[in-house]
Amino acid sequence: MIRHRGPYPAGGLAAAGPAGHRIQGRTALTLACMLTASCDAVDVSSATTTPIRIQVDATPSGFVPDTVLALPLDTLVFRFGAAAHTVRWVRQDGKTLPLDIPVPVSNGSVLRPLANSIGVFHYECTLHPLERGVVVILHVRPDARAGRE
Repeated sequence: MIRHRGPYPAGGLAAAGPAGHRIQGRTALTLACMLTASCDAVDVSSATTTPIRIQVDATPSGFVPDTVLALPLDTLVFRFGAAAHTVRWVRQDGKTLPLDIPVPVSNGSVLRPLANSIGVFHYECTLHPLERGVVVILHVRPDARAGRE
């Protein structure tokens, strides 16, 4: 069941997923993945493929949302409150990952552009080992990025 928890920029959506996972990302992509049960290629209009910023809050209870749906070249904005957090990406062979945030950050924001890698990427806070997040970077067909007539 999808519940809108906006406002999020450029049509973002938050949804309650299985086992209470919080999902945020792009409305059309979220719905396409849920309806087709396949997130390897999504056919969307060029208007929805413009890179956006997706906010992830580092809270005392974990990353919110803990699951993000994104496209290549979107940017994650990690917002840190009073409690310090880090972000370490779990390495994957042959995949370009965003830069880690190795130094603890509090009361600020750090932007991390997503590369052109496609797939599921996991990250964690090295100060709080149970605080983890997932970014699903979806493939968009080249004709969708170029637009259609």
